[in-house]
Amino acid sequence: MRMTILLALGLAAIGGVIFAGDVYQPILQPANFVDSDGNPYPIDNTNWPMIPGTTLIYEGVARSGPLHDEIYTTHETKEILGVLCTVVEHLEWIWNFETSTWKLKEMTSEWHAQDSQGNVWYFGEDTVEFDDADDFDTTEGGSWEAGVDGAVPGIAMPGDPVVGLTYQMEYYENVAEDRGKILRLNAKVSTFQADFKHVLMTKEWTPLEPGAVEHKYWAPDLGLVLVTGPKGSHWFMQLIGIVVE
Repeated sequence: MRMTILLALGLAAIGGVIFAGDVYQPILQPANFVDSDGNPYPIDNTNWPMIPGTTLIYEGVARSGPLHDEIYTTHETKEILGVLCTVVEHLEWIWNFETSTWKLKEMTSEWHAQDSQGNVWYFGEDTVEFDDADDFDTTEGGSWEAGVDGAVPGIAMPGDPVVGLTYQMEYYENVAEDRGKILRLNAKVSTFQADFKHVLMTKEWTPLEPGAVEHKYWAPDLGLVLVTGPKGSHWFMQLIGIVVE
């Protein structure tokens, strides 16, 4: 397993992650993900709360045309490495110019859990991509699960972000190696729907796709409100609605 650690964080800062040399190898204790009564901590990180029954709806534009995404926090759970994770469904559509309809491009089940320090961990995903004939893509995209075939969990959102903090978001060699970095803590951002203050700005990238950089903006107590693509591109996606069951 190869990995270059970008910044060695203290144990208290990320809830029990141990760095040895240049190898990323988090050691998680399931007890750090439950309270004194043994109940899993809710995912209530102010920058990325995941409230079961809530759907965040996004639209934007990519090189291929309009985009439509929906992120639904389900009431379902999945146990991974002894940790009970919340199942989050992520559906991605692209615009079909021939039929003037939305076409489902990707369907992903993601697994997250929050530890006692407020860090939101990413334990993997099950991804299905669709081809132009609406058939399942047997490659399964970037599917991975912590504890399987050398894959290990990463930090999706730090509990105590500080500017310059760099973190491994996921790690399954040559499949999922995303990294994140905190750029700003008090940004302002405007979308077509609203203006937001006190916004957390992050940068995400992967060594598997050089140049594929995203900047994300997270509003307090709401979560992701805007994503922009690499410098010079016109790719973006923004929050347009919220549905609560």
